[in-house]
Amino acid sequence: MLFKAAAGVGWVLLHGLDTASVEAYRPALKTALLQPREGGMDVLDETSGLALTYPPQNVVAIVHAGEAPAELQRWRDAAGVDAPLVAHMPDTPSTLAAVSRRLAQAAGRNAELILRLAELRAVHEEVQNSYNALRNYVCENGLVPPRLGFINQPDTDGGAFLPESVSEVLQPLPVDSRSLCGFSLYLSAQAPNSAEGRLLVDLVAAEDDDIRLSWRASYKELTQGWVTFAFDQNERFWRKSPVLRLRYETVTGPAPLFGLAKPQLRHDMAACVNGQLGSRPLALQVWQSVPGAPLNVSSQMWPVVLKDREPVSQIELAIDETLPVADILNQAAQDGFQRITLLPARKRIQVHPVEGQVSVACLFESCPLGTSRVVAEMQTDSPNAGQVEYAIAVLSPEQTQLAGRLGKLPKDIAASDWVELPPAVTGSVALSLPEPLQSPGDLYLMTRLSPGQSSAYGWAQFLRVSFQGTFG
Repeated sequence: MLFKAAAGVGWVLLHGLDTASVEAYRPALKTALLQPREGGMDVLDETSGLALTYPPQNVVAIVHAGEAPAELQRWRDAAGVDAPLVAHMPDTPSTLAAVSRRLAQAAGRNAELILRLAELRAVHEEVQNSYNALRNYVCENGLVPPRLGFINQPDTDGGAFLPESVSEVLQPLPVDSRSLCGFSLYLSAQAPNSAEGRLLVDLVAAEDDDIRLSWRASYKELTQGWVTFAFDQNERFWRKSPVLRLRYETVTGPAPLFGLAKPQLRHDMAACVNGQLGSRPLALQVWQSVPGAPLNVSSQMWPVVLKDREPVSQIELAIDETLPVADILNQAAQDGFQRITLLPARKRIQVHPVEGQVSVACLFESCPLGTSRVVAEMQTDSPNAGQVEYAIAVLSPEQTQLAGRLGKLPKDIAASDWVELPPAVTGSVALSLPEPLQSPGDLYLMTRLSPGQSSAYGWAQFLRVSFQGTFG
């Protein structure tokens, strides 16, 4: 028989007690009798006298008449009963009853705690899933592209760069590690073809010297200018102080020497070269994004040295004051109207349509090598405007030169369909290329008026451009 104890009531197992003593335990506790037998001991239900298949699970104590016999201790250990051996005294029943009540209360609170913990875990999982969906949506739609969180420009006037004998460099990064998604180092001159070796780059936690991320790049992979080391932030919410560690493994020739910035006010933020703290930090750009977001680089960060050589699938075009936007067809000179306006403060490019014509803006070599699809978002930024049609195209540099000579776009170019868009409504246009670009391409942003529409208030603006493909 398998006994099920009543909720909140503890058990006592009684050994060698007389009837009067057994009666003292019945009002507040469940009782069972331990009866010795050859080779062991039986647990008898005190009411029915039947042997239990298993001992009860909520035993408060094993009570014996005097000194506990050795066989009782051996049985307790073999049966796995987690209860003390207690000698019977006049006040033992009341004491064990109080203990039983306290244990029942503790068990009830523990059960309630487990239920609350389960509820908390469910809520946490829901919040985590919602946050993951939100951050992916934000990144996939370019709402918060990576931004430049810190910059130390290279001291080009002083010609400052690492010494030729460099073997190791330590550089603290003055940023919040939770939002860190990459950093750039400035290379004033690319290493010659005769140079052989590799650069080992580690992102280390200053508090415990723990290596969090690592990159390995041959000298030939490091191009002149800003070299960006980027990584996916997923599940990297570590609240520690990041330190950049460079190690050079040169086989032959000169190593690529990164540039230094001007001395800073904080001496402890200078670069430590070959174990010696200098006066200058490395020239740095530090990139930040939504904490925990998947890697989504911008055109400012490209080209990128990727952690573990995982390819990038999407690059956001950085629309700022450095973006060259050209009137490739010289349309402003033809009609005396400035159709193309770069709006860096709003991160937009305006291509104003004109009656009977297609307005064209060219972004030279803005489509990276490996691009297979281009997506642009646009909006006519006035409720008083007419309906405007939008399109994009990708041309090779040779096709762009031909367009400049002809004063119009050549035939047989990779162009999207025209998308009609009412005023003050955000839309998108996409162009899938027949094959990935083998070299950087020129992006064309085009607008025209729908039939019967006026160009008044035609503030046709491109809000976002992203490139999809395999990069790196």
